[in-house]
Amino acid sequence: MFASASLDKTIKIWTVGTTKSTANYTLIGHDAGINCLDFSSDVERPQLVSGSDDGLVKVWDYQTRQCLYTFDEGGHLESVASVAFHPDIPIIMSGGEDDVIHMWNS
Repeated sequence: MFASASLDKTIKIWTVGTTKSTANYTLIGHDAGINCLDFSSDVERPQLVSGSDDGLVKVWDYQTRQCLYTFDEGGHLESVASVAFHPDIPIIMSGGEDDVIHMWNS
């Protein structure tokens, strides 16, 4: 499985190894184009994080197809350019075009 981010404000979830040419499903919730994604490495938490031109960072459960949380209070003032789950501790990092790096408790 992999995910793609798009300027059409959607995240698409795809299956690798099939001949199907369309996404399995789409996650919708950002108000502007999505620039970056990262999957959690914790197998107990089927989550991905996204960053967007709307300045928001969102955490998604990709199995239930739900947005679990939006980090917006005290967040980025401009587009989010990068997001990442820390591999060992429950932290999400985001970098924005506002020259700020945030560390969020996931």
